[in-house]
Amino acid sequence: MSRIRLIMLSMLAVFAVGAVASASASAHEWLVDGSGVTASTAVTSSGSEFKLTVPGTTKKVKCSTVSDTGNVNTGGKGEATNVSFKTCTTNETVCKVKSVGSAPSGEVVVVNVPTLLVTNGTGVKDEFKGSHGLSNTQFVTLEFGEKVNGTKLEKKCSNYPETTEVVGNVSSNVTQEGTKVKLSFPEPELSGNTLEAFGLPATLVGNDTEEVSGHTLSFN
Repeated sequence: MSRIRLIMLSMLAVFAVGAVASASASAHEWLVDGSGVTASTAVTSSGSEFKLTVPGTTKKVKCSTVSDTGNVNTGGKGEATNVSFKTCTTNETVCKVKSVGSAPSGEVVVVNVPTLLVTNGTGVKDEFKGSHGLSNTQFVTLEFGEKVNGTKLEKKCSNYPETTEVVGNVSSNVTQEGTKVKLSFPEPELSGNTLEAFGLPATLVGNDTEEVSGHTLSFN
């Protein structure tokens, strides 16, 4: 067999393995009223307390509620288009927090984060990361300060920088709750999470419930 033929067969084998891996990664599907979605379908969600912590430090951002809009698509894909964490505080009473931009003090807004349903042992998890396989996906830039000046925070906090990027990948467990789907970001975190804040490994803990108005949202 010629060298060229061997090379071509090797390349075909690589492509075949990649195709199998891709099919495995997207084996889970979003369902609406029991049927797989065939087009982008709007979802909304809401949840209670979320905490972003950096183990080994005193740095913590806690938000009382979260709400978001997004969509689910074929192949287990989706997107959190606008996630709003509200009544957010730090562990320093005088130190306020917000996302950089037009968000008011105490609100953190995260936009346009692609998601993907994947196998998590015997269950299913939903991965949140802007580009699957990259560990440095930026979710949001947080801003800290003791004084509110319009849409900016001023006067540096003693234990927090003026800004920090929250980057990496984070996943939630996915379970059925009646006509809705619950996303649970547990503690300890799921394996494969690479979330970072303040340049250090960080964890995100909280629960969120997704729904499609007037229909049953589920997954397989």
